[in-house]
Amino acid sequence: MGNNKSTILVAVFTLAVTLFVACGSDSDEIVEVVMIVNPVRFDSIDELVEKSDAVVTGTFSGKGIAKEFPAQDSGHSGYGSTYRLIVEEYLMGSGPNSLDLYQPEGSIIPGPNGDPFVQVDSNAIPPPEVEQRYLLFIRYSERNPEIVTGSALPYRFVLKDGMSRPDPSRSYFQGPFPRPEVDLIAEIESAIRTK
Repeated sequence: MGNNKSTILVAVFTLAVTLFVACGSDSDEIVEVVMIVNPVRFDSIDELVEKSDAVVTGTFSGKGIAKEFPAQDSGHSGYGSTYRLIVEEYLMGSGPNSLDLYQPEGSIIPGPNGDPFVQVDSNAIPPPEVEQRYLLFIRYSERNPEIVTGSALPYRFVLKDGMSRPDPSRSYFQGPFPRPEVDLIAEIESAIRTK
């Protein structure tokens, strides 16, 4: 497209590397499958604001708690971890003082013989650091309203020593980073006003 717009890559498989962990066909053990995918991403703050229900700053209070979501029509179950975010400020939206942020790590799918396979998302972002300040673009889950998820990559920005940068650093986000935190927040507030 043009002017900071790009085609949104919606979980398109561009390269798949499959690793099967040996187990018997009569076994109930999970067989692991590793997939490399392109995550959904946006190339501008305007796009992130447009697709978000809220924009918050805050810190994470502890380690993640494993969570699995049951299969719907597709037969795939999602799994990942939830992390408790202590909200410092809502730049957009409103809500409670703490949120459980779900980070997907993969899915469990039925294999050819009905045995479960673990499909690992190799692009899953690393866990957030405890006590590190972050700015997050989030969406409320339609299936599980008690949790929130990131809008799209890069939905998480590190705020440290007055500077900001997308996290993880392998983010696909275009723009001058690191940059002053106040400049990032000013750009977000401008995008919110024109949303």
